Amino acid sequence: MVPSTFTRKFLILFAFVVCVFYLAYRAIFTFNDTGPYALTASIALYVAECFGIFNLFLFFLQVWDVTEPPVLPVLEGRSVDVFIPTFNEEPSLLRATLEACVRMDYPHKTFVLDDGRRPEVEALARELGVNYIARPDNRHFKAGNLNYAFERTDGEFVIVLDADHVPEPHFITRLIGYFRDDRLGYVQTPHAFYNFDSFQARLDHKNRRYWEEGHTFYYVIQPGRNYWGCPIFAGSAAMFRRTAIRDVGLMATETITEDLHTGLRMNAKGWRSMAINERLVAGQAAPDITTFHAQRMRWGTGNQSIMKYDNPLFIRGLTLPQRLCYLGSMLHWAGGIFKLIIYLTPIAMLFSGIPPVKEFTPELIGVTLIYLIVSLTTMKVVSNGYGSIINSELFSMVNFWTQIKSTFRAIFGFGSRTFNVTPKGQAAQALRKKKGVWPFIRPQTYLIILSVLALFWGWSRPALGISDDLFKPVVPSIWVLIHFWLAYKVTQRAFWPADRRVQTRHTVNVPVEYDTMAGTGAPRYGVTVDLNDTGMALVAYERFAPQDVLRLIIRGAGEVIKCKGEVRTITDLTRGQVADGFRYGIQFLNLSPLQVDALSRICLHYGVPRMYSEFDQKRGGFLGGLQKKLDRGMAQRRSEFRNPYRLPIVINSGTSE
Repeated sequence: MVPSTFTRKFLILFAFVVCVFYLAYRAIFTFNDTGPYALTASIALYVAECFGIFNLFLFFLQVWDVTEPPVLPVLEGRSVDVFIPTFNEEPSLLRATLEACVRMDYPHKTFVLDDGRRPEVEALARELGVNYIARPDNRHFKAGNLNYAFERTDGEFVIVLDADHVPEPHFITRLIGYFRDDRLGYVQTPHAFYNFDSFQARLDHKNRRYWEEGHTFYYVIQPGRNYWGCPIFAGSAAMFRRTAIRDVGLMATETITEDLHTGLRMNAKGWRSMAINERLVAGQAAPDITTFHAQRMRWGTGNQSIMKYDNPLFIRGLTLPQRLCYLGSMLHWAGGIFKLIIYLTPIAMLFSGIPPVKEFTPELIGVTLIYLIVSLTTMKVVSNGYGSIINSELFSMVNFWTQIKSTFRAIFGFGSRTFNVTPKGQAAQALRKKKGVWPFIRPQTYLIILSVLALFWGWSRPALGISDDLFKPVVPSIWVLIHFWLAYKVTQRAFWPADRRVQTRHTVNVPVEYDTMAGTGAPRYGVTVDLNDTGMALVAYERFAPQDVLRLIIRGAGEVIKCKGEVRTITDLTRGQVADGFRYGIQFLNLSPLQVDALSRICLHYGVPRMYSEFDQKRGGFLGGLQKKLDRGMAQRRSEFRNPYRLPIVINSGTSE
């Protein structure tokens, strides 16, 4: 549900007034000054609340006016270079990106920038007709790799793509028209992911609902920053004007987050930036908790380290709203210590019996509830259906300790110059085996233990005669139970089994014509359930045995792939029903590189966009669902039962026999 401009601004202003009133009320009437500990606890909680509300104000500033720039006609006859920096990503992962880059529908040159200096990547580049660049050292990590390529190329515009970010064919034609504005430095597009069941996402396949941690940033905050002319460069999936990059001395090398740092410098030099919310790439999100934290540690450390070199409050050239927007981007990563205070406050109250407020009066509870309802509702509404309060709090619980560590690294310099590439594929599996899960859930586990002990002690006090106040433990107990549930969900999610497959299976339903190797009769038809370039799940209504080899013709998205596949697993789907259906796990045999490329195109340029389209239709929560029902006139669902069969349909146009 997308609110009108008036509704958005009214809610933001109303929430601002309510939050200021709440903070004033808390400061004037609620501090507990009965002793040093009580006053310290009161001040600590109040400071944490002030930090959270200040961050909320910065969020409201960034989403004050969320606008999507109109599509502009293509600029013809311009030169474009496409950079794909890589270090240790697998060639199979890199192949899909390079192949898609070559097929983009605007004249351009593609360069793979290999800091791993690998012969197999050079051979892959030669096979696909891609330019290969390898420098003699890895100085300044990704930023240095890009700068080395900038000095050896000459395209008027430059596109930067991560090794796993597969672009759509119209990537260049969709963006290049915006560069009619001579002061536009770069255009940033969203980072969309094809492994929908990643650690940083919440996927409900049955109901086609999907939430991902970066949705609010890419589809609300970034377009909102268009109003102030300062969307962030997010490291990939962006198109630059080369003269703008040269104007700031190429990519920033002082920190390990060259993206945010370089974008900040460009905006300070008077170059505008722009963001659109159309998905033009599909990449691989952090698959588990180990890779997630490795990535967030680098982001948190790097983004906060920028303040040592180019503090947005003092750097020359930014407008006041731009300064505050960039401040919000950096302070977000400093929230861990304040979250820890909020997590520990109710636990400390149950142990000590001393509340962080003077008294839990009905007036205080009422004011707090009004503040929470107004602020959370406003956050939900202005997030255009992408925000989720529960999931946001869940990932605050996931992130808080990593944010604390990254803040200390940024302040004291520990590890602030170490650039760790986010592991993908086999590298991600190796990292999980090496480090395990325990180091990343230790803080949440300690919080769970403290919560249980605090609840036990807090409710034992009246029973032991230490306290005769039965109401005092109620409020902190509710607070503790909420945090306990969040910590439990984090640990539960962290222990989910790691993906057995290195390559993601995509949810793709396309027809498959199959026959046995003996060719015993007319072709039969089935439908894929999932698909990648190594195998598929096939639903068919004929029994085969394990190790049977089938001849297959897969059709979809304009591609036709003829290949062979071996039956590896069999699942009976419809026993006792009208028809006998089976789900077969098929492993492809001896695919050629061209067949691999065609399967990748079906998955990434048909399957992934289709899934996002279905998820978008379900977005918006209760309010969005109610709006959709009103839009369709509260239409009733069908009353007749439909059998859950997957059958291909052969369509005859009538022009042939």
